[in-house]
Amino acid sequence: MSETHSPGDWYGAPVDEDLVRICAHNLLAAVDEAIYFKDPQGRFLMISRGQALRLGAASPAEVVGNSDVDYFGPEHAAKSAADEEAVFRTGQPLVNSLELISMHGEHPKWVTATKMVLRDFDGTPIGTFGISHDVTRQVEAEHAAEATSEALAESHAELERRAKELTAIAEVARAAYSAADVRTTVCTATRTLTGAAIVMLLEPNGNGQLALTGHAGIPLPRVSTPLNQPSIAAAVYRSKTPRIVADAYADPDMSQSIVDVLESATGQQVRGAVFMPLVIDEKCLGVLVSVLPPGTPDGSELVPVLQILAQEAATALDRADLLRRLQEQATHDVLTGLSNRRAILELLDQSIARARRHNRGLGLFYLDLDGFKTVNDSYGHAAGDAVLVEVANRLREATRLEDNVGRIGGDEFVVICEDISGAGDAIRTRLAESISKPFSGPSIEVPVGVSVGVAIWQPDDDADALLGRADHAMYADKAARGAWPGSLPSSAVLRSKPRV
Repeated sequence: MSETHSPGDWYGAPVDEDLVRICAHNLLAAVDEAIYFKDPQGRFLMISRGQALRLGAASPAEVVGNSDVDYFGPEHAAKSAADEEAVFRTGQPLVNSLELISMHGEHPKWVTATKMVLRDFDGTPIGTFGISHDVTRQVEAEHAAEATSEALAESHAELERRAKELTAIAEVARAAYSAADVRTTVCTATRTLTGAAIVMLLEPNGNGQLALTGHAGIPLPRVSTPLNQPSIAAAVYRSKTPRIVADAYADPDMSQSIVDVLESATGQQVRGAVFMPLVIDEKCLGVLVSVLPPGTPDGSELVPVLQILAQEAATALDRADLLRRLQEQATHDVLTGLSNRRAILELLDQSIARARRHNRGLGLFYLDLDGFKTVNDSYGHAAGDAVLVEVANRLREATRLEDNVGRIGGDEFVVICEDISGAGDAIRTRLAESISKPFSGPSIEVPVGVSVGVAIWQPDDDADALLGRADHAMYADKAARGAWPGSLPSSAVLRSKPRV
């Protein structure tokens, strides 16, 4: 027969039974604690007021005799019964088990449950008891924190991607104001942004073709495609609409010759390409082609940011071309395209420096048209402009590539010739004869002569002095010949006396 134990044996000292009842009463009456006692079949023997409230009962007595299946969903009820059966059978407690419980008609809650064997005073198991804590807020907070962490990681990745995009766009925008080579900057920034194997910039070359004007990546041979023949680049240029080539080998519009060039350059197959038009003020300036390597997406996700980059690129190219035109206007004659007076003086300074450094000959030829006023008066200024343009063309044809030809006044031209020997008579004659031939128009033939002065550089000459001597020689030539329209110039050349 088992030994009978009094309620105080486990305490180590006699226990006031009234005090035990008071403590049990307060514990079971607490509204914040979910405490329950069950028989071996899982039926409630006694529960705390807090457990009754959680189960939606008016009082603990209302719950006695019921089981979890009367209050919880079948999944939780079955799990709870299995856990309690294991605790009762093994005597091993279940401590702080996190469970998601779903009660009939209520939102699921997270609880931690601790369950142990319920014994009588003799130590005989008579059921189980447990205590549960609602930790829904904590668990949801943890889940929210995890979700926030994941969202932050995704946001960080997105920010890095956006930073990469903005950096590329900023590089292109900055290039409009500072880059020496805008086209290379545009291609390099695009390649950084897209991860492309090669980026090409194709622009009209004035001969009916889109020609390669810039690239980034592996060096390429000269690439061009006719605008009047079927091609993706030409179609994008004309339509001003982006085009994605997902598979370079399956797209019938993709030029096989271009694919062959790209394969040869990269040493690998081409995944596809994104063709992006560069448009400003409804005008297409060119096409930016990003060639994608194998194993990359088809490029559709790149289109939105590439459109922004293309706008900046178009602005940069347009501004670069404007600056180039302004620089040309600052140094070139608008009508003839020849160097203007300012540029000629700078070029003359450079030629004098080279002549002095290498002890070489240098000649300056000053030309003034005879009878040009008659052309303007008789045929109008349009005819006069046509004559000036033709004079410029003839001077280009009569000079070497290394010679510099300029227009420094209304009908006054100069030619700088380096590395010459002698007085320059042969050059002078060639220039005069090229201009003295009649100028023919649709219904007119205009005789125009020319007076030519030559000044051979002396060691003490600067640009102004040399130009002044050539001008003086030209007027001497004009006076000697009487400046008859259409007449050939004399052979007089004015040179300074050697300086001691």
